[in-house]
Amino acid sequence: MPAVPLLAAFRTHQGRHHIYRVTLSLTPSAATSCRRYSSASSGESSSTFEASPSQRTTREKPCKIPFLLWTAARPDARAVAILLEELKALYGLEYEAKKVDTTIGEHTLSWFRKLNPYGPSDRVPIFVDRKRRDCVVSESAAILQYLEQLYDPLYEFAFNPVYNWDEHTVMTQWLWMVQGRLGQMQAESIHFHRIAPKDIPYAKSRYLQETKRAYGMLNDRLSRKDWLAGHRSGKYSVADIQAYPWVRAHEHAGIQTLHDWPHLQEWVLRCAERSAVRAGMLVP
Repeated sequence: MPAVPLLAAFRTHQGRHHIYRVTLSLTPSAATSCRRYSSASSGESSSTFEASPSQRTTREKPCKIPFLLWTAARPDARAVAILLEELKALYGLEYEAKKVDTTIGEHTLSWFRKLNPYGPSDRVPIFVDRKRRDCVVSESAAILQYLEQLYDPLYEFAFNPVYNWDEHTVMTQWLWMVQGRLGQMQAESIHFHRIAPKDIPYAKSRYLQETKRAYGMLNDRLSRKDWLAGHRSGKYSVADIQAYPWVRAHEHAGIQTLHDWPHLQEWVLRCAERSAVRAGMLVP
């Protein structure tokens, strides 16, 4: 079996980056099973095949556009698009974005239900890694962690969990605070202020106040740092990427301005200075 040359990037605890050339030898027993599919609103096809020995050279499948993002105009989906734009700018990783139109019931079609781990729901984003046997990942925070762990070897948007475990832990806490608290509360506030067929004052007030409370938590954190995680003034990371689209959508949740949270308002401006953030906010 021929050896496979690989390039691997490592970051030491001193912060230096090193590139190593690694030779990987694969035995005939290292079989690879891949699932491939094609999907469109007009049809679908899927098959499972076993790779031949000559094909078992890597777990990653060569492809021109390695990533596919099923997305919609919502904050959690745009967070994923922002990180994809960051990875594209830094590492040259291309991605394809396709909109799921829930207004015409596209999320109920069988090809999407096969991708969606929650069945017939309108959950987006859904991310497909074509390089890794079409691995499917759902939930924006999980997708961000997947991407930074596998495709950010220089830790530009995260922290080394071994050598910078404390910063990594804080980043993870804020990432999931946004996913489980801010995102959930603001999504409900948006629903009851803009979508609900009936005016329910209690629901509007409750979720608005919970969203404001989450903004207050972010504002307090940002009163001491420029970014949500990292030593000293902090470092831009997936925690900031996850939070930014939600805060940008404050008007939809019934919050007209961010004047009550000045540090949060300044942070929004800092995020918006990044070209990848501006590009990601335009997807789809």
